[in-house]
Amino acid sequence: MGHGWKLTNYRTRIDIASLYQIEQFTNLTGGVQAAVDRIRELELCLAQQSQSIEDSGTNILSAITNSALSSGEDHERTRNTVVETASTLQETSAVNYQETLRQATSLGYRSPHEITMTEIELIRAATEQQVKELREEIRQLKLEIERSVQQIVASVGKVSASEQQRLKETSNAKFNVWVAKEIVLKNLLEILRIFKSQIGDGVAAFESATWKMQPYPTIKPFRSTTETQPCPDIEPETKMRSPDIVGPLSEDPDRGSNIAYAEALQIIRRNSCVFDLYKFNLESDRFFDNVFRCCSPGFRYQCAQILLKAGAKPTYKSLIEALQCREGDAVSLLGDWTTTENLTRNSHHLAGGRKSQSDSERFSQLLRCCDSHELSELVYLLNKCPELINEQIEGALSLTVAAQSANADVVAILSLYGSPLVCTEDIHKSPLLVAIDRLNLEMACTMIDYHSSPLEPGWEWPALTSLADKNFKAPAQSIDYIIEQIGILHGLRLAIEHRHERLIRFMLWRFKLKSPDTGSAEVLEMAVQSGICREYAEHVKGYVEENTGLVEVADSPVPVFRTCSRRRSDGQIGMRVLNLARR
Repeated sequence: MGHGWKLTNYRTRIDIASLYQIEQFTNLTGGVQAAVDRIRELELCLAQQSQSIEDSGTNILSAITNSALSSGEDHERTRNTVVETASTLQETSAVNYQETLRQATSLGYRSPHEITMTEIELIRAATEQQVKELREEIRQLKLEIERSVQQIVASVGKVSASEQQRLKETSNAKFNVWVAKEIVLKNLLEILRIFKSQIGDGVAAFESATWKMQPYPTIKPFRSTTETQPCPDIEPETKMRSPDIVGPLSEDPDRGSNIAYAEALQIIRRNSCVFDLYKFNLESDRFFDNVFRCCSPGFRYQCAQILLKAGAKPTYKSLIEALQCREGDAVSLLGDWTTTENLTRNSHHLAGGRKSQSDSERFSQLLRCCDSHELSELVYLLNKCPELINEQIEGALSLTVAAQSANADVVAILSLYGSPLVCTEDIHKSPLLVAIDRLNLEMACTMIDYHSSPLEPGWEWPALTSLADKNFKAPAQSIDYIIEQIGILHGLRLAIEHRHERLIRFMLWRFKLKSPDTGSAEVLEMAVQSGICREYAEHVKGYVEENTGLVEVADSPVPVFRTCSRRRSDGQIGMRVLNLARR
């Protein structure tokens, strides 16, 4: 009984536990079902969103397709419109052209002269085509001529005389062809000018015009070369009181409008208190040079014209200075001067025998070629007129102009054709000194190489001083070559005679040691043998003591300078020279 109650009690508990678990499982099943339902809802939402995205993409694609189709249709409509417009314009132009042609025919424009006008147009077209071809051929010929000239210059001293003569003949033949083509071209251009002036439509009015813009101020010509100009009537007390007044230039309209004339008179009045230009000694060398040098560079050309009209005589130096300033077309200025007067061998003025107009023009052309790089024109001119550079003064002037302009090719050509090399101490007259002063030493070496006869004395001292002042800017090989032409000992002797310290140091430093291959001794030993070094030793001793405060120790067997020197090089030079001199 008791056991039966216990079993019943246990069964009841088990049933209760089972019911509890069943209830728990039932609740769990409901939660799982709710989760599953939520997941299904999410899947449904995702499906709806995906469908919405697909619908949006389809709509966008449709919109793009429709827009492209619409743009294509618009483009096609635009193209059709353009084609229709072009066709309409062509039809309109054709109609207008036909109408114009009918009107011209009705007016008799083509009826009487149709054949003549057609032939003239054909001739003009053919002439223009021939002009184009000729200009191209002339351009090619100029290039060939320049190459021939360069080949001639480069072959000097390297080929035989016959080969060099053959090169010259070839170059001359090319020049003859070039000249012939230039003449033909000139005739064709004249024919075209006649066409334009006679049957042209008058549109290109300025193409054949000969006007030229004048520089400011306008230069008005004088009335006569021999006419005496009246002097301004000025009281004597006014002359002394107002030397700077320009004066009543309005009395002469030509001179009153010329600024250069006013400036030239102003300079003269400031220096002399006299108003009359013609009371000066116009034949004096210094008169033209002083006025020309004081005048502003912009008015030198006009001032020179005024002074030349008044009868002043420029010197050779004035010519070169005018070229150096390169203001107011200096080369043309030289040409004007040489056209008026002739350079002579016996006078440094421009007075002398007059040249003919053609000779003066050719010499002016030669000067312009020397100042520029027109090698072909220069060689042609020298072949045609070799006498232009045979004279001493004319040849030296042309070579000096080329040296001033630093044209190495022009210098080589002039030297090859025998331009004289004037060796003088005046730097304005010697092309060799001009080249050295401008540090164109290779050009100077070219002049020396082509000069067959020995160089005349007088140029050594200016050349040495120029080299000593500018030795650090010049190539060493060219310096050595030029000094070899002067002579080592002669250059050192000149430096000692003129007491030129810089040149002495330059000579000793430049030729301190000679190459052992030549077998020559050291330069100071050569100086000792000739007696120059003894003279220089005493000079250096006095110079060192005077400029550095060093005093030679008399009891020392070797020349020793005591105290410290700021210029140790002078002391070292003095010690070395004294050692050599006292051997």
